[in-house]
Amino acid sequence: MLFPDLDEARRHHAALLEIIIHNAGGWADRGSLRQVLELCQAASGAIDDAGCRDNLGVITQCAAELYSEQAHKRWGRGTMSGADHLRLEVMRALHSFSDRLTEIERARTAGSGPPAS
Repeated sequence: MLFPDLDEARRHHAALLEIIIHNAGGWADRGSLRQVLELCQAASGAIDDAGCRDNLGVITQCAAELYSEQAHKRWGRGTMSGADHLRLEVMRALHSFSDRLTEIERARTAGSGPPAS
């Protein structure tokens, strides 16, 4: 545990990933939405980085529509449902969040501090 803040952020990332994988959305799933919002807030509190906050913002916005009764429908693209499109966007943001944590860790390990966001 060289960097407890990064470890905590990664735990939140893993929990978010589990929710998105196991809860497909496309309906008003208040429980999943609540969990996503709480985890994003906790992750944002764990790591003070603008790039991470940006990714978490995308996740919260997409989740609000993914776990809604109707809002997800406007995101449909061809044969891809709106829920699937939103899940893909969340997965992309989670990947970017993870990449940013890795960048921060590399910079800290090299002794230069966190990279500019």
